[in-house]
Amino acid sequence: MNLFKSTIFLILFIALVSCNDDVFVDRPDAVGEEKIVILDGDGAQTELSYTTKQLECVSLYHIDDCVTTAYSPDGKVLARTSENDYKITEACQLSLANDFISMWIYFDRRGIVSAHAEANAYNHDFTVEVTFDYGQKTQRAVIIVKPGGRYHLADIRYDFSLAVRESVRRQVKLPVVNNNSDTETPVTFSLSPRIPEYFRFDFSGEYAQMLDSSAPDLAPVPTLDASNVPGLFGRGAMFVDKKLQTSDSDLSAEVNAVASPHSRLIITVDVEYSNIKVPFEALVINVSGRMVSFTGEVSVAIPRDFNVVINEEKL
Repeated sequence: MNLFKSTIFLILFIALVSCNDDVFVDRPDAVGEEKIVILDGDGAQTELSYTTKQLECVSLYHIDDCVTTAYSPDGKVLARTSENDYKITEACQLSLANDFISMWIYFDRRGIVSAHAEANAYNHDFTVEVTFDYGQKTQRAVIIVKPGGRYHLADIRYDFSLAVRESVRRQVKLPVVNNNSDTETPVTFSLSPRIPEYFRFDFSGEYAQMLDSSAPDLAPVPTLDASNVPGLFGRGAMFVDKKLQTSDSDLSAEVNAVASPHSRLIITVDVEYSNIKVPFEALVINVSGRMVSFTGEVSVAIPRDFNVVINEEKL
């Protein structure tokens, strides 16, 4: 699915069977040679009139991948297709929907086509072209749905039964201490901010684009308890895709050393990290209340143990 295409005015040629005369009865008003309607992506709607005199068929086309479902006026499913075009041969209601777009187009009133844009979570316009074929000529209406409000995190659920754990080691070098004086110099380093916890969410970039990047939501993230069991213990991180985030660890230890006169201290901390990866399902919601769910994985690295090595060199 390509979510980065700009609005495209599409050329449509579809060979269609003739429409039923009792559906498209004569009506004097028409949309004209072409009419472009722009809707916002948060519930806007519009109506267009068209002439039915000598109308042979009506066709619909869009560029983005979504499912088109046709319903009869009494709610029965007439057809369902993932193709980008659809032919209208009888009065119907069309639903164009996927996780990013939700739109209805109605042909259930004679000589009137109405459109209702429930949501557009794409970062580009969603364009639908309706073509009225009168044999020797065609008339066209272009309906453009602008991107709507972004989605926010409503809930996130982790499957701890599928958590994967491993231990890794990482070396952290503390700032070099240079003592050019004639006296001993004590130094202290707090380890909590220097060997932090790491968090990263991974999910589809398509869904990342539907989120409000200007105000990302805080999501609970798994950590480990004293028994090395993963769970939710009050840690949180911003719900953004593939961004490495850190938080001071729970380690309250300090490194205390004394630099001899005219010496240099090189301090290295060998840290053992417990890495865990946990799959999740996220539920996001937009301003109109439409909800979408998608899956991903969170990676968390928690420092569990460390060893300090201090080397002294003469200046």
